[in-house]
Amino acid sequence: MEKGRARHGVYTASRGERITLTLLLERQGRDVLCRIFGGEAHIGACAVQFRGETVRLLQGAGHREGEIAAHAAARLGSAFDCTVAVLCGIHLEAITAEEIDWITQECRALTERALQNQDAVKMVPGER
Repeated sequence: MEKGRARHGVYTASRGERITLTLLLERQGRDVLCRIFGGEAHIGACAVQFRGETVRLLQGAGHREGEIAAHAAARLGSAFDCTVAVLCGIHLEAITAEEIDWITQECRALTERALQNQDAVKMVPGER
């Protein structure tokens, strides 16, 4: 398993040549847009945590990215004290249960890496 270096709100992880995950953070004024993706490009789920509210989740039929998107929205929204929207799309043909577990855990780890990066924390204005 390889872990890429963070560059301007970009975090990556890969497992061999089959799986590469990317988490991108982007400011939207005082708020944050987070994109988590891997494999075939698409949007499978969208989670939003408005400041001071609970996470709201939209997930496409047959998609399983909702848990990943909701977790990232909750963690980032709480840490940045702002509204966070997370778009998530991860698709691999003939994915195995073990790969799903790895992807879920690695997306959580990417979120935590983003929170540990002081540049990511500073990207959102406000008191820290």
